[in-house]
Amino acid sequence: MPFSTVEIAFFTIILAVLCFLAYRIRALDRAGTVAGGVVGWIVFYVGGLQWFIALIFFFLVSSLLTKYRYNEKRSLGCAQEKEGARGWRNVFANGGISLVFALNELVIGGDIYAVAFLGSVAAAFADTLGTEVGLLSKSEPRHILPPFGKAIPGESGAVSALGLIASFTGAISVGILSVAMGLISENPFSLVFAVMVGGFTGAIFDSILGSTVQGMGRCVVCGKQTESLNHHGNPTRHLKGIRIFENNIVNFVSTALGGVVTATIFAIL
Repeated sequence: MPFSTVEIAFFTIILAVLCFLAYRIRALDRAGTVAGGVVGWIVFYVGGLQWFIALIFFFLVSSLLTKYRYNEKRSLGCAQEKEGARGWRNVFANGGISLVFALNELVIGGDIYAVAFLGSVAAAFADTLGTEVGLLSKSEPRHILPPFGKAIPGESGAVSALGLIASFTGAISVGILSVAMGLISENPFSLVFAVMVGGFTGAIFDSILGSTVQGMGRCVVCGKQTESLNHHGNPTRHLKGIRIFENNIVNFVSTALGGVVTATIFAIL
């Protein structure tokens, strides 16, 4: 999508201000701010303001929900590290696949990669909402796979009814926003349906991976079970799963699936 030098310069200034504000409110750490700026700039260059708004919508709502009742989540041992400030790994885990689809749309075109882009954003959004809202559920979470036993809040592969509703809401909201902004002019109902299914599928797949192959360890200092490879500055003791298959890799794979499923359904419809 061609832009004039003035338009690019103006957007770059606006993006720099947004990144600075994100850093100041600790939605991103320093490296995450740089990574977010790179992803945001490329997405804008490829798809224009509409694509960028879809990305900002995901980031803004996700950041607000991460900080919502943060102390309560921290008391459960499930809060995002660094007071919710996301680093570059988290940025690329949730937005890296979206960036790949955006670049493919720039080089190849045809709108199908634009649809996949929306599906990957919807998957990331659905997963984040499912986690951040689901943690506040008053009902006990259950494992997503049989025999669907009781789980502890924040445990990988655990879901709650409230979290599933939040995930579904997140997925369909990206589809509705996409149609409202006219990102894809043809088949608006098909687009909403495809983004909804693809995004929700990606979020569910994230939980399945968390329940099966994601690495889990126990902190040698506090004894807490955690997804992190390090806790309290020390390597965790491996408990289950593939140790290097940590949460960021799970997110990356799940957003890729969300994009592919969305594009496939839209192409069929």
